[in-house]
Amino acid sequence: MEIGVVLSSQYGLVKCILEHLSAFELIQTSKHVCKLWNDVTEVILRGRRRMEFFYYEGSKTLPQKKILEKVKEEFSRDFQEFLRHDVYSVPTLGFIISSGDERQFHYSSIQNRDNYPYDDYKRLYDIFPKMRSLCVSSFDGIVTPSKEIETRRFVLPSFTFLSFPSFQNVKIHTFDLTSKSSSNVMIKDLIPDLEEDEVIKGVIAFSSDDVLNPTLGRLILNCMERSNKNIALAGALVSLTWCCSSTDQRPDVEMAKSNVSGFVFTGDGVQVKSIILACEVNNVREVERELSKLEPDKYPQDVTSYAFMFACCGRGKAHYRQESNIESSTFRRLFPHTKLVGCFCGGEIGINSFSNSTKV
Repeated sequence: MEIGVVLSSQYGLVKCILEHLSAFELIQTSKHVCKLWNDVTEVILRGRRRMEFFYYEGSKTLPQKKILEKVKEEFSRDFQEFLRHDVYSVPTLGFIISSGDERQFHYSSIQNRDNYPYDDYKRLYDIFPKMRSLCVSSFDGIVTPSKEIETRRFVLPSFTFLSFPSFQNVKIHTFDLTSKSSSNVMIKDLIPDLEEDEVIKGVIAFSSDDVLNPTLGRLILNCMERSNKNIALAGALVSLTWCCSSTDQRPDVEMAKSNVSGFVFTGDGVQVKSIILACEVNNVREVERELSKLEPDKYPQDVTSYAFMFACCGRGKAHYRQESNIESSTFRRLFPHTKLVGCFCGGEIGINSFSNSTKV
């Protein structure tokens, strides 16, 4: 009997062969074989619920004037390799955090229609056509699962990519608008597919204005009213921000510099809390006391668990007597199996979701 006939009739054998492939490799392989392989691929992908993480940091060994040219080449290569071979759960939503001279690339690529880095982002849709939306934001510094990179403007471009697969009883919606839009905009106008009975559990919001603008303020209040003020809220004032779908046009530079975007989390499967560290919190003991209010023992810490940290640039090592990574390292100690990503920014947006306070 030919080996192809044997394989085409053995579900367990085919599953054993395919289950170690990345999502892209699975999809490409099953296309060219038979219905059984396609069926096995669907079963395997439905069972994967892992959020994927990618991090790139520009080379420190090159002269500064050559760093930016090298980043274009390295980032495109490494990001595509990651998407094709290291992503095991098909993303429905992507989130890119970036810092350093990468922001200058955003300005030049938007103005001059250069291919970098926007087309690298859009290539996500070529590899994963079922992905619904991508949110991109640029900051002064990055927090990764393993370290913090504080403000390094015009030096060492860095990128972090986080993908969200589909989860049972969880919906993640994106919103995107210019801050010049009407301050009376309602959330139903921003997210048309948000059902009336969906309960909003959490909001992550970004504004590229220097202050919390009325449009974003109205959106946050609208979300709180929908959920009887029982939501988690986090976000930041950033350099650039926008969301795009597979059919969106390239954003113009004015929109990117004056924009509001973010995520809304709904569904019974969402467990989320948010906390703000007051200015008076300035040592390890106080940070641990505050973060313990998130109740580490009550939340799952696995591949479906992520944490976001948005810290004003003033909360870096200068705030902690020249000690670095105080807040992130304390969080990792309390939540050892939950990956932490985030940024240093021009200001934080947030609320203490476990208290009775409604102050944003």
